[in-house]
Amino acid sequence: MDSNTPQSAPTIQQAAPAPAPSVNQTVNVVPPPAGEQPKSSKKMIIMLLLGVAIVVLLVGGAYLFVNSKKEAPPSKTTQSSQSDTLEKDINAVDVGNLDSEFVPVDQDLQTL
Repeated sequence: MDSNTPQSAPTIQQAAPAPAPSVNQTVNVVPPPAGEQPKSSKKMIIMLLLGVAIVVLLVGGAYLFVNSKKEAPPSKTTQSSQSDTLEKDINAVDVGNLDSEFVPVDQDLQTL
């Protein structure tokens, strides 16, 4: 092409304008941050924890109450009769003459 020939100006195409937002569009709701919960669920969690704590205390109290009833102090007559029986058993044991039992052992030690 010749540099003297007039060139046609480039045509600019305009884009159609964006349609206006309609009234029926949905609005995005941003949920609260993870650390924050609605007040009603916080109350529900607190009430649940209190209920569990009360149940645990009741079960523990009942367990301790039942176990305290089972433990009765032993009677002294039983202890004295047991000690009398043990003394009789000890006195009934015949150990013989221990000195005569050790004579052979002493002789063996003398030979060493």
